[in-house]
Amino acid sequence: RLARIGRMRREKAMDSRRVRKIYELRGTVQGVGFRPALYRLAREAALAGTAQNRASSVRLVLEGPRDTIDTFVQDLPARLPSHARIENMEEVECSTPPAGDAQTDFVILESLDSGQILPSIPADLATCSARRAEILDPANRRYGYAFATCTDCGPRYTIVNGMPYDRDNTTMQRFHLCEECRREYGAVTDRRFHAETNACPRCGPRLILKHMDGSGTEGDALRNARRALAEGKIVGVRGIGGFLLAADAFRSDTLRALRERKRRPFKPFAVMTADVETASRYVAVPQAGRDALMSAEAPIVILDARRDVAPVELPIDLIAPDMTTLGVMLPTSPLHLLLMEGDGGDPTPRFDMLIMTSGNRGGEPICLTDE
Repeated sequence: RLARIGRMRREKAMDSRRVRKIYELRGTVQGVGFRPALYRLAREAALAGTAQNRASSVRLVLEGPRDTIDTFVQDLPARLPSHARIENMEEVECSTPPAGDAQTDFVILESLDSGQILPSIPADLATCSARRAEILDPANRRYGYAFATCTDCGPRYTIVNGMPYDRDNTTMQRFHLCEECRREYGAVTDRRFHAETNACPRCGPRLILKHMDGSGTEGDALRNARRALAEGKIVGVRGIGGFLLAADAFRSDTLRALRERKRRPFKPFAVMTADVETASRYVAVPQAGRDALMSAEAPIVILDARRDVAPVELPIDLIAPDMTTLGVMLPTSPLHLLLMEGDGGDPTPRFDMLIMTSGNRGGEPICLTDE
């Protein structure tokens, strides 16, 4: 019994001994708020160390009691941000920190681009509920801003130019953060902590509206575009991942013109509604359909058209000829939402439904430039 007690005491002492462990984490671990989550969780557990983006992984260094580190690593997969996923976690080193070399804090290191590139970047993530509320709030500094994002939403895959996933390796690199955005980027408690796509009206991308001949328009681009849609015009929307052609779904003359110009006589058009409640006025939305529409992937969901909706209310035969279903999606970016909703001072009413169909010619790849 005394021997067993002695062994248990030695094992307990070893478990509580301060060690330094190094892990390579692979999977969807960049562009999803992964390092900020590691930062918060490590500080919560009173562990020191570092997190660093690498070409195809995140290197995690943890320093503290062995049992605390082991518990941290065991619990980590269940405490990740909603869009992160660890596919492989490899412990590459375990050592005892030399005297005088112990770390006392957890920090996010500057990224390192060495090593073989095997990226796992998530698809673009639809606007989260917090950002939706933000751009519709007149008191918020991003009110009506078409490019608001955070670590939970916004473009990812379509803006990456290289790895690791840092702002300098995305198309956002030419937009330099203003003082307020930089403060958000560095604030641990902020949803934009290390959000590489962070921007605001002062320092980020801006909307422009052009005529067909390429000349610019005067006045507010968003309001002018919404007025054009209400007048029955077709608007090319250059958003995340290419162009969409937008049109008022309730205007039969516009839909005929769109089919003629696009040379698409029969293939159904997808439609966009501002929210599920609006969609449910025109299509049946079961729970599975609701979940899909509201997911971060925001797909086009095929739903049964409601039989009690008269053609005079919605020209379904022009949207989806000879079909009893509609392909419905919700706004995937703030720009889409603002086209539907407008801002508080916009005289053009809210749209119930817009046609949103691809801007490329049939059989051709996505258009990348205005030309």
